[in-house]
Amino acid sequence: MRTQAINKQTETVLSLNVDQQQYEINDRMKPMSVPDNTDVSMIIADSERVSAIEGSIRFFPDGSSTGGQIKL
Repeated sequence: MRTQAINKQTETVLSLNVDQQQYEINDRMKPMSVPDNTDVSMIIADSERVSAIEGSIRFFPDGSSTGGQIKL
């Protein structure tokens, strides 16, 4: 995601819903699913948290991000 944000000089957002085990990139793609037998957890910035089960990591054109960790 970071490389995409830098190369395209645009913000790139990875959104994840851990209960539904789905993720999206930039709200442009329909949600993609993580395999059923995969445990998913995330640590993200409070500013990117939508709820206890949903949030995002935002990547900026300068290579920085809001930070976070997604564990599969």
